[in-house]
Amino acid sequence: MMPGMDGETLFHRLRAENPHLKMVIMSGYPLGGTGTTLSDQGLVSWVQKPISFGQLSQVVSEAMSN
Repeated sequence: MMPGMDGETLFHRLRAENPHLKMVIMSGYPLGGTGTTLSDQGLVSWVQKPISFGQLSQVVSEAMSN
């Protein structure tokens, strides 16, 4: 866990500084309904931990090609 901030808050702060920033969220917690909202706002992908290096490589590659 990040101290003092959750992933959704970080997403909004970074997007406020750079609206074109591509973001992938990696979490040990399910996103639930938040995932749909963040996807609508530009989240590239969300992955559940633990994740293999191969899966991470694929997600990052897809994010970079969009």
